Amino acid sequence: LLQVLITGPADTPYMNGCFEFDVWFPNDYPTSPMHVNLETTGNHTVRFNPNLYNDGKVCLSVLNTWHGRPEERWNPETSSLLQVIVSMQSLILVPEPYFNEPGYERSKCTQAGQQVYNFLASDVYM
Repeated sequence: LLQVLITGPADTPYMNGCFEFDVWFPNDYPTSPMHVNLETTGNHTVRFNPNLYNDGKVCLSVLNTWHGRPEERWNPETSSLLQVIVSMQSLILVPEPYFNEPGYERSKCTQAGQQVYNFLASDVYM
């Protein structure tokens, strides 16, 4: 078991937050990706990102927990723990996490999408 601590990036809702992940490697690693579990969930009560579930699931193509494009999925010859950590930092802990959800990304540049995002974000910051 490996524990990873990621600090929330500046100018995001996660700024100054510390996010703990447990990482473990299956017996067939690197043929299969490592398993990553978010431990910072408020005892499994908080889901603060569409890609981070309150049960700890981390949804990323490179972990094969999301069906993304084939080139985004785990490749035993080129994928690495570093790639997974960088993906979590750059694809999940972002300024507007609401739009991480595939069904909502199309509304990012619309007035309705921004209104919903602002409403949800104000609840997070309170």
